Amino acid sequence: PFADVSNFDAKTVGFINPSFIKGAPIFLEVARALPQYRFLAVPTWADDPEVTRAMRAVPNVEILRPIQNRDELYGQFSCLLVPSLWQEAWGLVTIEAMLRGVPVVAADIGGLKEAKLGVDYLLPVSPIVTYRNFGEPVVPSQEVGPWISTVERLLSDRVDHRRVSAEGRAATSRF
Repeated sequence: PFADVSNFDAKTVGFINPSFIKGAPIFLEVARALPQYRFLAVPTWADDPEVTRAMRAVPNVEILRPIQNRDELYGQFSCLLVPSLWQEAWGLVTIEAMLRGVPVVAADIGGLKEAKLGVDYLLPVSPIVTYRNFGEPVVPSQEVGPWISTVERLLSDRVDHRRVSAEGRAATSRF
């Protein structure tokens, strides 16, 4: 019942719920490293004014309004970044995107490992392990090289994009 909205030609990277805990530092570094591509951020419940200011300072980052229609939302992305830095219980956006053929690049942490259903790409992060002042996360520095190369591959290699798209749809349909 889910439309295939995979869109290699859009050359866009999506990020839902831009915040420190959801991996905004990785998203921003990847966007800065790949200025030839568009990066689309969709604020939701963890919206953070500091992250919003940082996103507005990066020329190739656009902030979108949340969209209820998931086909329309995910159809804007060539791939989706889910670089969470906390112990994510279950990455629903991961399944939603993969059901629609959108390749997902996710952090190898918490429930995201299971949500990816064995489909490429799970990448390492340095997780948040300490907090200060009323739950403010202390975000460790991140190695973004693998994130940059993976996103660049998905946006430039149609064969790899198509492979990950098809594997994601098949895995989520079986699930």
